[in-house]
Amino acid sequence: MKDIVAIIIVHESRDSIWHTLASLKQLEKHLQMIAIVHPPEYHLPRHHSNCISYPVKGDDIGMTLNDLLRHLNASYVLLLRSGASLSTTVDISSTINQTSGAVGNQYALFIPKATYVRYPFPDQDLLPFPEALLPFWFSLLPRDKKVCLAQNEQWARLANHSKQTSVRQKQEWTNNYALTSETSSELSITVLIANYNQHPYLDNAIASCLIGPSIPEQILVVDDGSTDDSVFKLNRWNVDKIHILFNPHNEGKARALNRLLPFVKSDYIIELDADDWLDPDAFSILANELVDMPMESPLLYGNFRRWKAENLNQVRYKGITKGRQIQTKQDLLGYRFPLGPRIYRTSALKEVGGFPISSYEEGRLYEDVAVLDRLLEVGPLLYKDFTIYNVRDHMESITQKNHSKWNGFLDQLDP
Repeated sequence: MKDIVAIIIVHESRDSIWHTLASLKQLEKHLQMIAIVHPPEYHLPRHHSNCISYPVKGDDIGMTLNDLLRHLNASYVLLLRSGASLSTTVDISSTINQTSGAVGNQYALFIPKATYVRYPFPDQDLLPFPEALLPFWFSLLPRDKKVCLAQNEQWARLANHSKQTSVRQKQEWTNNYALTSETSSELSITVLIANYNQHPYLDNAIASCLIGPSIPEQILVVDDGSTDDSVFKLNRWNVDKIHILFNPHNEGKARALNRLLPFVKSDYIIELDADDWLDPDAFSILANELVDMPMESPLLYGNFRRWKAENLNQVRYKGITKGRQIQTKQDLLGYRFPLGPRIYRTSALKEVGGFPISSYEEGRLYEDVAVLDRLLEVGPLLYKDFTIYNVRDHMESITQKNHSKWNGFLDQLDP
């Protein structure tokens, strides 16, 4: 009985689907058709007659998939990312008989109709890049609605590993999703997000805090008088852990973050820029890193993973920016990039009065350096070699716009 529709998701115009199509031949007697979801500029190769083309709508693969799935009458859908190859030992009849939920890994998912109807795919705004779609969705399914075959070589794998560094790094990054996640545990940490006109990235920043097996105690967001669609986006977040403040006028990041401090109940605070995002296992890693943090240290920091925004949804991997140990104020002022990610001991941050409001540029710039300068007087800053924080470099970021003002800030900083 032909009761399965296979959907191949093509992410980039240069992706190949030949290995994926070849691996589906073993399922021919079960397949109603093969749909290829692809960028509008993608040129489909010549293939057999039961393939259909389905261009991505609105540059959003999740929305496109949901639209396509609404028009299908198949009992099951097999989703594969381009380049994935099903194992020749896959027994699809056995898979159907053994589970009532989704089955698979980050490369291929076998999904009953009841599951994809009840759990639609996320909008692109929630994802760091489109290639994260399948593992992001699969990681959020309830445990009783999925069977993870992540380590099972008898299911699906990438046929060929790309020679392009950025493509490989995205593939490796998606492995951080906890596809077999247990019930989430909390870390006594609060995420602080100050947003000003970063609505294209805001959902991704918030979602990245809620996706892993360990999640923060609180997520506090302040919108600092945005004039874009940020307020609309924030009003859609109806989650108990999230507390949102709205400033009627733009006050600058330091003042905005200080408005959140009275609401912090946790032992630690991590600062997240509204255009950046955290790894899916960020809080699990932090739980281990904070265990032996000396009581005299007011702050823990590590490394940055950097990505260059090529357009609204696509990023290109740039590399890991490794931190180094800061001992003195001179070390801090000579640091070659923003120090972070910054995990503050809450008591220490409140002891120094929160984020300083300097006279320079009305306190709107370099609040991170100013507060670190004060924290050095409390105790030594602690560097550890870990990477959980992803920086999105784009031309509209505050850092990119204000490189030239650094020297003026140094001149007014207390000696």
